[in-house]
Amino acid sequence: AFEYFANYGFNRAHATDYATIVCQTAFLKAHYPLEYMAASLTVERGNLEKVARLVAECRRLGIEVLPPDVNRSSLQFTVEGDGIRFGLGAIKNVGDSALEVILQARKQGGPFADLDDFADRVDLRQVNKRVLECLIKAGGLGRFGDHAYLLSAVDRLVAASQ
Repeated sequence: AFEYFANYGFNRAHATDYATIVCQTAFLKAHYPLEYMAASLTVERGNLEKVARLVAECRRLGIEVLPPDVNRSSLQFTVEGDGIRFGLGAIKNVGDSALEVILQARKQGGPFADLDDFADRVDLRQVNKRVLECLIKAGGLGRFGDHAYLLSAVDRLVAASQ
């Protein structure tokens, strides 16, 4: 009897569970698209290929994905107005421990006024040159100047912090 049931029962049970999850997911995506996409992006933040696909899906849905920003982004993707702010944790070669240092400095002293303020308040021994370069290339420090200026200032900032 058990073997007979196993031929059809197990598959039906799984199909029912999967159908339930699909319906719940479709409901969330239809009624809470910003929150759903922000959560999906956060879950996949370690997989750049999937993040790229999800960002493309956001564009298809008319959801703007705002660039990363050390003054506004958190570790995860967050809903901001009618868009989604890119999470700093999804930037390649930027570890969570370095981001925690930046986010803690921002929490204690408020938004960073400029690049020098950022360098003064963030321990650049924990946020090393590679992290800074990756943040700059991703646009996370874009409010402080253009890429060329920021990249040229990295060595000066790191040397000053030593």
